Amino acid sequence: MISLFVLIAFIFFAVIFQITLLDFFSVGAVGIEITPILVIYAGFRFDVVYGSIFSFLLGFFVDSLISPIGGLYTLIYVLFFYISFIASAKINADNTFSLSWFTGICFLLQGVLIVLFYWLILNENIVNSVFEIFVPQAILMGILSPFLYRILMRFEVLLYAEGRQADRRL
Repeated sequence: MISLFVLIAFIFFAVIFQITLLDFFSVGAVGIEITPILVIYAGFRFDVVYGSIFSFLLGFFVDSLISPIGGLYTLIYVLFFYISFIASAKINADNTFSLSWFTGICFLLQGVLIVLFYWLILNENIVNSVFEIFVPQAILMGILSPFLYRILMRFEVLLYAEGRQADRRL
């Protein structure tokens, strides 16, 4: 039960960190997004139940704070989790080149899905933003993703590390 509260707090702070601090590092409309990186990482590292809950909650918080279409990021993040979970059997998570390609393709797919849903639901044509925003962002996040995955692996080790003490004799 406590791990669920820690998970919710981590997700909330990750979304707030992305919305507030990482916007300062954006170049024009191309910004750094860590939430899809977290979802892809969860697909490679978590089991199905925990990763599904994680990606659903992450998408829900992003939808609640920044999305004009309710449920868009929830759908995309859960879809990315399952794609990453299935791809984790085929892609070596230690190979940074293949992981970078996979992350870039996922970001490009995210951009295409956002354009599609904006067109279907809001009746807005933002196809030009694919080449102006989503392709450069996919390239940027593909380049940054191995470093971010290494940082997440270090945090995962800290999360599961146990305090070891020498055995005491009675």
